[in-house]
Amino acid sequence: MSKKRSTLNRGKGMFKDDDDVIEFATMKASTSELNQRQASNAYGRISPHVAESGGGKSQTHGTIPLMERDLTPREKVIKALRLFKMIFMELYRDPEARRSTRPDHDARLILKNQNMCVNTEYIIGEVPGIRVGDSFDYKAEMSVVGLHFALMSGVDYLKTRRGRMLATSIVASEGTDYNNVFMGDQLLYCGIGKDQTSLEKGNRALMCSMKQNSPVRVTRGYDLGNGKTSFVYQGLYVVETYWVEERAAGKRVFRFKLRRKVLGGGESSREASLQIQA
Repeated sequence: MSKKRSTLNRGKGMFKDDDDVIEFATMKASTSELNQRQASNAYGRISPHVAESGGGKSQTHGTIPLMERDLTPREKVIKALRLFKMIFMELYRDPEARRSTRPDHDARLILKNQNMCVNTEYIIGEVPGIRVGDSFDYKAEMSVVGLHFALMSGVDYLKTRRGRMLATSIVASEGTDYNNVFMGDQLLYCGIGKDQTSLEKGNRALMCSMKQNSPVRVTRGYDLGNGKTSFVYQGLYVVETYWVEERAAGKRVFRFKLRRKVLGGGESSREASLQIQA
């Protein structure tokens, strides 16, 4: 896939309508009242891997009164990301906050506490309002719109009521610290964990997805240099096989081979561009 990607929050003009002004005022008030260090610590205690399926009660990431108005799924995603950018910039302007916390994590937490995230339940397959080629600056943005909830793990997954694990999404970053390789419609993905002695957590979820032929969303992380990364949604993939590789000092890692199943909605990255002004 081409490295062309859609742009989130470029250009001028923060507010698109009066609702944005009201919502941002609410968010700004929340920001001023929030102790940033407590926010980051609180988010670290939230476990994302507790969803259930198969008729059981599901734990979600909040409801969205803001989004109950007549908006399309795409418009909901755009609005949520625009609000994220507004809050992020407010936090980023505070030098003390930048030194002591993660503004992107805190912006996500504020939106969650205000019930202004979208697609808050775990989903197998495509996420409403997300298109192939959509680009994100932070994993926290992907969490806000339900593309990938896990901020610190490359594999997001759900656990069914019967204990079965299924991967919902992976973020395959590239760079000197990663061994993920994209080759056309194929992806060779390195499992999570430094010493992978057994199939656990996300690695086990990928194996179960292979056995169930369950699709997995793939987002590619481009290394832009200077510590910056751009995350671009690639579409749905299926896990075809996996194997174990021996590394130095007797360490082992699991390798997964995935192949693109479909492009989201059959759209090209150019047709799927997401433009947000903030």
